[in-house]
Order: sequence, then structure tokens, then C-alpha cells
Amino acid sequence: MSDLFLSNLLNENVADQEIYLPELRPQIKSYLTLLSIYYYTGC
Repeated sequence: MSDLFLSNLLNENVADQEIYLPELRPQIKSYLTLLSIYYYTGC
């Protein structure tokens, strides 16, 4: 479920603004942090 949510976020983000990889890295890091929090809390 969270994977679908994440890919939707990324797709919307890329569709709204042309993002290059160096600019996307901080966002990927924050997404991964959120995912790991969800994983460890059992969501």
C-alpha cells in the first residue's frame, strides 16, 4: 500500500515540475524515512 502511495507521490511530483535527479535526492531520502517509520510502526 505504501509503495503505491510513494510511486503516486513521485509521479505527481515529476509530472508537475521537471525534476532532475540531484534535486530529487533529498525528497527520496525523506520518502524513505517516512516509509521506514511506517514499516517500523507496523502501518
